[in-house]
Formats: sequence, C-alpha cells, structure tokens
Amino acid sequence: MGRRRYVVLDRDGTVIMERHYLSDPAHVELIPGVAQALRHLRQMGLGLVVLTNQSGVGRGLFDAQRVEEIHQRMRALLDAEGVQLDGVFYCPHTPDDGCQCRKPAPGLMEQAATHLGFDPRECLVIGDKVCDIELGKCVGATTMLVRTGYGTQMEEACGGLADHFVDDVASALPMIRQWLTRATPRAVRLSAPAMDLVVLCGGRGSRLGALSTQTPKPLLQVGGQPFLWHVLRWMKRQGFRRAVLAAHHLAEQFQA
Repeated sequence: MGRRRYVVLDRDGTVIMERHYLSDPAHVELIPGVAQALRHLRQMGLGLVVLTNQSGVGRGLFDAQRVEEIHQRMRALLDAEGVQLDGVFYCPHTPDDGCQCRKPAPGLMEQAATHLGFDPRECLVIGDKVCDIELGKCVGATTMLVRTGYGTQMEEACGGLADHFVDDVASALPMIRQWLTRATPRAVRLSAPAMDLVVLCGGRGSRLGALSTQTPKPLLQVGGQPFLWHVLRWMKRQGFRRAVLAAHHLAEQFQA
C-alpha cells in the first residue's frame, strides 16, 4: 500500500481570508466554502498540511506566540466544521534573511514531509501566490493556483508555471479527484545513475520583465539561492549526478 498523499495549502488567501500582516486571532476568517472542500478532501483519504510565510515575525510586527494563537483560531474554526489539519508549518524570516524555509525555498516542505512521512513529489500544492507555485515546481509536485487572495493578480505571472487554475479550493474538487485517481509518474524513481539530465536555460524569461535583463532567469534568487540551485538540488535527490545546461541568454554567467 502506498504512502498517504497530501494536499499542501497556503494559509492566507487560500484557507483563510487575506489580511495584510494578520496579527489578531479575532480577524481569522475562513474563505467561504473552504471547510466543506477540505472535509471532502479528508473523505478522499488525503492528508492536509498548511505551509505559510510569516515574515511579520522577522519584521517585529508580531511574535511567534501570536502566530500560534492565529493558528489555534484557524484550527478551531476548521474543527467546528469537522476538518482536522495534519500540520501547520511557518517560516518567520524576512526575504533578506536568506533562509531555506521561506517559500519558494523547499525547507518548509521538507520539514512537513519528514514530520508526516510523505513524498513531496506526490503532493498537490495549492496557493494564491507565485511562491506557492514555485515551491511546488521546486519539489516536483502538482501545482494549482486559486483566484482567492492574491490569486487573480498572480494569474498572469503563473501562466507558465501552475499546472491548474481554479476559482477556489471548493471549485478544485473535481480536478483533485482526477489527480488522485491518476497514476503518479513522480512516484517512480528513474534509473538515474545511467542517465544525464538536460536543463534548458536558454530563454530570456520575458514575463519577468527587467528582472532577467542583466541576470538569466535560472540564476534569479529564490529563497536566497539561484532558482537553478533548487533544480539541481532536486536532481541530486533523485539520484542524478550529472547535468547538461543548454544556455543561450547571458550564457557567459553560467559556471560549472
């Protein structure tokens, strides 16, 4: 019997209403329909875990105790609807801290996977921001952008990243049922030692605008490291030992 599969959810704008630097548990409000949707996911046998960036701690806007109180309130609202979360993990750092747990860096996902015993490649990552989708891509998961929270504003930026786009978690249920019943090729480990991995790094990344004018897209910083670093780290975990980079735009910036 395979390991349990998980739906990995963002917090603000996906499960609860978006509040700018939410610091008061009294302001926690579930997005309409989300509790019923999560209850259905539970009935499908899926695990539920929330991963959230909370840089307000690092910025001194509120402390870790207040984050825990907010999470207790969120859990209480979900419990009242018959929904239990398997875990809630958060990053307290600011973007300038260069940590490995702030999404889209994979640290939070790795913490959750170790604690709960699941394979990130077999997960479905749902969120309303680019960093949620980039996290999913970084670990090899299926990704879904919801149009709640900041999702509508992020849709264009995620056009070439997200696997699916939905209005909210509730409207995603039919698609999640299909995803759950499909065989997952990510669960099959390739015979990596006999293979090379080709990484296509040639594009300019026109959707990124000025960000990729002086720096090639794969070398842009994500969670304190170039995005390519995360790709190669994932490659190493899969057993690959050699990568071939096919570069064009600003190719001279790539070094072995």
